[in-house]
Amino acid sequence: MTGEPEPKRDWLEMLLLILVVVIILVHPTSKAFSLAWLGRLLGFSEKIVEKAPRLTLADILIWLAGALLFLRILLRREFRLLRGVRPAAVLLVALTIASMLFAQNKLSAIADVIQYLEYFIVCYLVLVIVLGTRGRLEKFTWLWLALGLYVVLAGLVHYVKTGRAAVDVSSTFLNRNILSGYLAMTLPFAWGMILHYDYLSARLAWLVLIAVGLVVVLAGGPWIAAVIGILVVSVIRSRKLLPVVLLALLILVVGAFPLLPRNNTAVLAKSIYPFHEELKTENPLDRVNPRYIEWQAAAKFLTPGYHRELGISRATHLRQLLLGVGIGNYQLNVGRFYGYLPNPNENTVEPDTHNVYLVLAVSVGIPAMLAFLWLVGSFLRRAALGYARTDDPFLRGLLLGCTGALTSILITNIFTSTLIHGTGPAMILVFAFAAAGARLAERKSIAAE
Repeated sequence: MTGEPEPKRDWLEMLLLILVVVIILVHPTSKAFSLAWLGRLLGFSEKIVEKAPRLTLADILIWLAGALLFLRILLRREFRLLRGVRPAAVLLVALTIASMLFAQNKLSAIADVIQYLEYFIVCYLVLVIVLGTRGRLEKFTWLWLALGLYVVLAGLVHYVKTGRAAVDVSSTFLNRNILSGYLAMTLPFAWGMILHYDYLSARLAWLVLIAVGLVVVLAGGPWIAAVIGILVVSVIRSRKLLPVVLLALLILVVGAFPLLPRNNTAVLAKSIYPFHEELKTENPLDRVNPRYIEWQAAAKFLTPGYHRELGISRATHLRQLLLGVGIGNYQLNVGRFYGYLPNPNENTVEPDTHNVYLVLAVSVGIPAMLAFLWLVGSFLRRAALGYARTDDPFLRGLLLGCTGALTSILITNIFTSTLIHGTGPAMILVFAFAAAGARLAERKSIAAE
């Protein structure tokens, strides 16, 4: 015995680590409970309360982890850790707070501001700090991809039940659009890991994840996004690999899809067609996909100089272009931008098919939409640079996968949202993987010099 005291365990660090594990385990779901009770407590009208936001278990755990991290920062005086927050994220959250001042439904606005703060500041900071070592980064990568495999297998259970509507092939989520948005990030990430990682059993499991994932994704936009992410990963890895992957995708779409119980090719195409040919209606305008009508209505509002047609002053329109009509208030306002466009019944609009860029620009302002693009682009650049600087097989696989996932995020958000329950934490996890992996790659690069 040396007589030296044993080092004290860092309970804060351990609790934070446990919380992050649980957050990753519980985040891929749309199951949430309503905050209508809070609206009634605050005295909001029933019309506002009935549209109250919802809260998931992951939301609660993220805020708890954030509180523990803040306590740790205070006790250790590690204020430098706060510099890990991305400037684009700070700008985006600041703009959401400013837009809240103009919102009609304050409850929805406050809830969305809190969610943006939760995702882009709190969740990101917690994850990027916890994922500070190569060992942790590797373990959490395994955990997320194992969870992804569970999600696609649960989706397959829905898929094979042919009596179930395509929109309800949703795995642990509410509908096909949220599931597809989630897998659009996961599949390119898994492909990047397969191309560099050494463990054969893991690579085989991730191949199953990709193969099944491409079958259970029944929303055309996210499916295209996932494929483009996979192709980006392939072309970066090797020019010779790209034609092989293209051939495999061709065989899948032309040879396998028509033989499947649901004929995926037709289902995917119909989900993004602008015109519903099979819809029984006397009015041909009812056959137009409401997704694209809404895009046009939002684009009309975002056209500078269109204030007269909208019935507002130039100054008001300019302010709304810069700060939006109020975060969380998109649905309350988009209807007045239709004009002569056919305004479809809400019940005919498939859920979670909004264009995130238009929603952000209308509700928070064009600068907010650009800030989001800046944020995703900054992580995309970091992942690409980190990939080029390291020869570590795991880090190369991780950063290559992040490059594909981030590319997919940019495309997915045209057709559905990665800023909602279930997909939001997954998107932030990709951000954290890219930042933590790039930081380790840079350290190894500097050490090698």
